[in-house]
Amino acid sequence: MKKKICVFSLIMLLAASIFANDKSIKSGDAKCIPFEIKFGGFVKPSSNDLTLLPQLTHLRVSENEGENEETIEKIKAENFKIKTNYLAKNNLYRTAAKSAKNNEPIFINGFNALTNGGCPSDNSLAVNKNSQLIVVVNSTVKFYDTNGGILQSSMSLENFFTSVLASTDAVCDPKVIYDNQADRFILYCQTCNTNNVPSKLLVAFSQSNDPTQGWWTYSFNGSPSVVNSGNCWVDYPKLAVSNSDLFITSNVFSGGGNYLEGIIYQIQKSIGYAGGNYGSNNSLLWHNISGSPFTMVPVGNGLNGGYGNIMYLVSTARPSKLNFYTISDSVGNNPTLTLNKITIPNYSVASNAIQKGTSVQLMTGDDRAQDGYYQNGTIHFVFHCDDGNGFSCINYSRITNNGTNWVAQNQLIKVPSTDCSYPAIASAGYHDNDQAAIICYNYCSINDYPSTAAVFVDRNFNVSSPIIIKTGTGVVNLYAQSVSGGGQGNRWGDYSGASRDFSSNPPTIYGYTTYGNNTADWVNYVSSIQTTMQPDGIQNTNKIEPKILLFPNPVYNVCNIKFISENDEMITINLFDMQGKLVKEIYHANCHQGENLFSFNKGALSSGSYLIQISNTTKIIKNEKVIVSEK
Repeated sequence: MKKKICVFSLIMLLAASIFANDKSIKSGDAKCIPFEIKFGGFVKPSSNDLTLLPQLTHLRVSENEGENEETIEKIKAENFKIKTNYLAKNNLYRTAAKSAKNNEPIFINGFNALTNGGCPSDNSLAVNKNSQLIVVVNSTVKFYDTNGGILQSSMSLENFFTSVLASTDAVCDPKVIYDNQADRFILYCQTCNTNNVPSKLLVAFSQSNDPTQGWWTYSFNGSPSVVNSGNCWVDYPKLAVSNSDLFITSNVFSGGGNYLEGIIYQIQKSIGYAGGNYGSNNSLLWHNISGSPFTMVPVGNGLNGGYGNIMYLVSTARPSKLNFYTISDSVGNNPTLTLNKITIPNYSVASNAIQKGTSVQLMTGDDRAQDGYYQNGTIHFVFHCDDGNGFSCINYSRITNNGTNWVAQNQLIKVPSTDCSYPAIASAGYHDNDQAAIICYNYCSINDYPSTAAVFVDRNFNVSSPIIIKTGTGVVNLYAQSVSGGGQGNRWGDYSGASRDFSSNPPTIYGYTTYGNNTADWVNYVSSIQTTMQPDGIQNTNKIEPKILLFPNPVYNVCNIKFISENDEMITINLFDMQGKLVKEIYHANCHQGENLFSFNKGALSSGSYLIQISNTTKIIKNEKVIVSEK
């Protein structure tokens, strides 16, 4: 059993309920027009330079406006009063987690990835079937293997898209996704200049399934003339793919910062993968959309393959609705857009979060859509909202069609006296009929520095107790600013990343979240998380076998070994060649109960394969193969 770093709170669940939708509404006033996409050329980051080259990255506080900032801030200030009264009344007490251990996900390993990219970092990641992983934060991209080994040095997004940018352009709001059907990556960011107008959107398609082998780059207008005569700019992007097209959604604001509308870019993806030129029949811009959607999440398929040329999109519509959109077909087949209004229990924006050791609040933003995916007729959709006591919690819906209407099964995932925000969700099912999911999120409280955690939700909509992914070591006070109701606040979001490893069994999810450190800054953290649920639905009641986790593997310089010990005990770590001959006794001393991390330098070891063996005084705990390689 994995030893907890600290005890987390009991999740209090609302009973799952089914809520029917309003009558389907045809979005007759929605309009779509072709738009121009410019080819930027081919870029191949240097694959043999694994050191960070001298570069200057613009650290910024992104604006990320809400649709009605004044109203939202008033609600948040009132909910903050409710929160402080609740804390006083309940003596800051939190109940220890007591739910069934067999449902909990398990944390496999993790590593810090990229330095801070601004405030907030805007974390996004994607992993392919070859254990190659891309992470992005504001202004920077980097390639890793899934053990944290570096495949490609950090590169500023300004340098990545240099062929389509002006020298004065700065970029922000990056997103990266993996198209498991095409076996390619798609990378997105946008310009974030001082006045935000005009706005330019940037997209890159990987040339192959290996991101180190090069990308095709493109740019297009983010200040369309059909919106406010072009005096506008986009913010808060979301990406997903259908079988045929790429969908990019954005909120649009005026040059003065007022929310105007939500828009959708629909782009034929095969041309981008081929490095071709786009024509007027290969792209559409949807605008003037019914329901006045703010932050639409297009939901790609959660498992292998796609679900056709259709695309579903979901947005929140306070106080009790979800806007559910359907785009009926690919760009070249005269698609239509329809809207359904789905009813869920009332929800509202949560107040800003309290972090341990400081009066500086963490800003929870609003209750906009965060993340989602589609799987075999079910849409999984998450955002954060008020839990009823002023704290932020995860609002999770599973949306299905009952034959005549789209309906939502909904519940809140709460941790008493704790703010849980910026969730990201990915499929943890073994097959299409298995609707299990893992949700990664950030949390903090009056007893916790900003940290990150995850929960597992099984196919029957039962939620596990949380597991701690990374415990914060200090407060965050990077760019404090005044908040409504008085005091100072620091940006927290804007979004987290989660990506399924489509080649892993049991199902493995990679999360990309943030935690606080002892220099008042954010740290970006990649974690791999697995389900303990069995494919036939039977819980695993046996003790999880302790693992040895070697990273990086192959080893170029330093080898890290993470392992779990059942007790404080004397251990020996030996290195054998593949013929069973002892090469070296690396370590012989005490280790501690729970997780241990041991590192050694490869030194003069010759390139080749070896066997690491960890044993105690009575038995061999584990053998694991390691490859030593030259750079």
